[in-house]
Amino acid sequence: MMNKCGLYTWFGYILPIEDKLKMISDVGFETICTWWGDDFDETDGDYRDHAELASKYGLYLEHSHIPYYGCDKLWTDTLDGEEILKMHINSVKTAGVCSVPTLVMHPHERVMPQGTKYELFCDNLQRILEQCDKSGVNIALENLSDDGLIRKVQDMVRDVPFAGLCFDSGHNNVATDGNFSLLDDYDNKVFALHIHDNNGLKDEHVMPFEGNVDWTGFMQSIDNTNFSGSLMLECCYPFDFDKFEDDPDYVFVPTDMTAIEYLQKAKSACDRVYETLKK
Repeated sequence: MMNKCGLYTWFGYILPIEDKLKMISDVGFETICTWWGDDFDETDGDYRDHAELASKYGLYLEHSHIPYYGCDKLWTDTLDGEEILKMHINSVKTAGVCSVPTLVMHPHERVMPQGTKYELFCDNLQRILEQCDKSGVNIALENLSDDGLIRKVQDMVRDVPFAGLCFDSGHNNVATDGNFSLLDDYDNKVFALHIHDNNGLKDEHVMPFEGNVDWTGFMQSIDNTNFSGSLMLECCYPFDFDKFEDDPDYVFVPTDMTAIEYLQKAKSACDRVYETLKK
C-alpha cells in the first residue's frame, strides 16, 4: 500500500519556488507536482529546473501538469490546434530530458467541446503518445466534467503501457456524485492522483474533509488498484479557481493564515485520508 503524501507547488501562496519547496519538505511532504509551463516563471523560475531543485530539498517530482489553456483546439483541424499539439509534444520532449516520469494532460479545458470531432482529438493524442514512447514519459489523462468521455479515452489507450489515468477526486465528486467506479474499472491504469474536496456542486479545490468526498470509499477503491504513488494534494487557499477562470477582474486576496500553517494543515489532512483505511 502507498503511504506517501505529495503537494502541488501552486497551493495558493505567492512565494519564491525554493521557499515553497523548503516549507513543503519541512512539514513532511515527500513528493510534488508542478506546472510544466512558464506561467509562473516570475516566482518559480524555469520549470525545467524543478526536478533538480526538488531533490535539493529531499523531494521527488512525481508528475507535472501540461498547461491546458487552449487544449480544446486539439479537437479541431486548425492552425491553432496544430500549435497546441506542438506544445504538448514539446512538453513530452522536455519532460524526458528533465527526467520527469509522468505528465498530466487534460483531454479538454473545462467542459467537453461542442461542435468538434472526437476523431481529430484521437489523431492528435496518438501523435503525443508517439513522442511519449520516444521520450520515455508516461501520460496521465485527467478526468474532468464528463465521466463518459474520460472512459472513452481510457478505453482507447487501454493497451498503451505508458498512457493511463490521472484520477482527480474533486472533479469526480462533481461529475459522478462521488462514486469511484472510474478507479474500479481502470484499476491497473491509475498513473497519478489529484486530491482535493468540494461540496459536490463545483470545483472548489479545498482540503480533504472540508467538503463531502467519501474519503473512506476513495481509499478502499485506491487500495484495490495497482497505484503506488502519492496522495498528491491539489488544494489551494485562499485562491478561488472558479473566480479566476470566470472573472477577468478577480483579485487574489491574502489571508491571515501563513503559508507554513496552511501546509501543516494540508499534511494533517493527507495523513487523515490514509487513516480512513485503519478504521
